[in-house]
Amino acid sequence: MATASFATYGDLLEEIVRLREAGRLDEALALMEREGRAFPDQTAFVHLWRMSLAVGLGRVDHALEAFAEAVAAGCRYPEPMIHDWPAIGPLHDVVEFERLAHIAALRYDAELGSSHPHVIVERPDAVAPVQGLPLLVVLHGNNSTAERTMPDWRSATERGWAVAAIGSAEIALTPGLFVWNDGERAQRDVVAGTERLVREQRIDPRRIVLAGYSAGALRALQLAYGGALGARGAIAVAPWLPKEEVDALGSAKHVPTFIAVGDRDRGGYDGSRALADHLRAANVPVRLEAISGHGHGYPTDMPRILADAIALIFTG
Repeated sequence: MATASFATYGDLLEEIVRLREAGRLDEALALMEREGRAFPDQTAFVHLWRMSLAVGLGRVDHALEAFAEAVAAGCRYPEPMIHDWPAIGPLHDVVEFERLAHIAALRYDAELGSSHPHVIVERPDAVAPVQGLPLLVVLHGNNSTAERTMPDWRSATERGWAVAAIGSAEIALTPGLFVWNDGERAQRDVVAGTERLVREQRIDPRRIVLAGYSAGALRALQLAYGGALGARGAIAVAPWLPKEEVDALGSAKHVPTFIAVGDRDRGGYDGSRALADHLRAANVPVRLEAISGHGHGYPTDMPRILADAIALIFTG
């Protein structure tokens, strides 16, 4: 059994799945309970895995205890999800499970209903030119926030850009965090937020670039290629790019694109290479920067990457 700490939640989950498939559920449960606490952004899923593994071991009381801890921590679960999660099916006839599921579902519906997108804007110190500032629109990854995301992108202000980090209104299962799972809602909210900035601040609508990280990178690519904002280019950092999304993007209307991804990023490397191949075949300016030995995460030299990306988009 692995006892060392894990660099990412994905690494931990990979080991959990390996142990489960080997029939070593007791070891998998012990590992998740020991290491899962190191990944607070995944609290809701850590508890779901605890529930699932405990049920597999026939430990119903332990599973209910994990669910109660999730609810006490503020986790929220939509009703279809909690009842469709296959590994906890045996809990459905347990009164305490249904009570907790009802609380979690009511919380999810209420908090989703009251959630709204928000925008954080940082501008260069210099006075904006008459034609307006170029605008970098940034989308955070899943299980994150606009506030967390801005520091990785704000170096663009030193190059004369306004940077707008747009926070999703779609709540995550773990409290305080947000996701971009609903593509239609993402497009609606990002377009509305960006158009409002163009109206209310001195922004040059001819120089808008869409950017994002992980799932936010996928949404940024979709928006840029969809043409709703007339974006000049797209910047994707560690993009989440499953094959079906690459296929859809490959047939869209492209703009110059810069992609930075680790060659050990299981959810993004292969898709990034495939998308870059599509763009090259269509004679669209593209640069794929594959970071050797890097997994799913931000590169350490984001200021340089942003400078290179902006140069690619505006000079080809």
